Amino acid sequence: MITDIYIKMCEMAEEIQKVWKPKAYDYYRQVSYQKIDKKTSRITNRLDELYLFNKKTNNNLFNIKRFWLPTQEQLQVMVDWESVGRDDIVGELNELASDLFSTDDPVSWNEFWLMIVMCKKYHKTWDGKVWEITSYWQD
Repeated sequence: MITDIYIKMCEMAEEIQKVWKPKAYDYYRQVSYQKIDKKTSRITNRLDELYLFNKKTNNNLFNIKRFWLPTQEQLQVMVDWESVGRDDIVGELNELASDLFSTDDPVSWNEFWLMIVMCKKYHKTWDGKVWEITSYWQD
């Protein structure tokens, strides 16, 4: 499930966005235009709905910010699982899952796998607003 939190996490995960090589059927969000909020007089970006990448129609989007929303499968292949022992990673995943899913604010599976990739590969954790460098799970 793609939650608003997951969308924000993906948008803020610069490392993930840098490795995106768009393929057909990739999910992404885009900022299509700016508008002025009448209440605050601030310029805000409008986020469009979810899109599936299609080379024919989406190759020529200039000056439009878009960011990738990887699937669980795409996230799972980003980490070199062979570099760690199977028992070690199963234990780490169980520990992280019990921490995350037992809170008052449970996470989705997409959020869970994005947290694993960001933690294991980029040594960052999600603080609710941004990704911060962490020592958790460092190799």
